[in-house]
Amino acid sequence: MVLASYNIKGGVGKTSAAVNLAYLAARDGATTLLWDLDPQGASTYLLRVRPKVKGGGRRLVRGKTDATARIKGTDYEGLDLLPAD
Repeated sequence: MVLASYNIKGGVGKTSAAVNLAYLAARDGATTLLWDLDPQGASTYLLRVRPKVKGGGRRLVRGKTDATARIKGTDYEGLDLLPAD
């Protein structure tokens, strides 16, 4: 299943919804990957993950880098993150 949370207006709860849905899916046994495409990187911050490569998200979207190399584990079993830049 793929879920996307999108709205051009800020402050409407996109990040909160995405992080909580990802956590709940992982808690219930689903192997879950959250991809933080927000330039502010709030999901990355909330899950206490630091990206290793700045600009890596842009390269990933363009197909110029391998996604598996950028996936980071979180403090929650079954929940991994593709961090924001």
